[in-house]
Amino acid sequence: MSHYEVKFRGSKHDKERQALKECVTYLGKSCFNRFAQNCARELYGATSREAYRAVRAALPLIGISGYWPTRAVFKHIWPLV
Repeated sequence: MSHYEVKFRGSKHDKERQALKECVTYLGKSCFNRFAQNCARELYGATSREAYRAVRAALPLIGISGYWPTRAVFKHIWPLV
């Protein structure tokens, strides 16, 4: 199994934007959107802390790890909940 590392540079917002773009590129747009919708459906009624922990636990299952990708995906999913 191969892996690669991505370094994010810039401000906090730049890093989140780059991380979200990298996640969408890695998974593909349709798969990422399906993942986001399924997460939002499962997290309905959860607090932000519970939701962040659930997203952080789910991302390695689809091959994504790291602080900035987790934060970016959570910020993308949380308004959908």
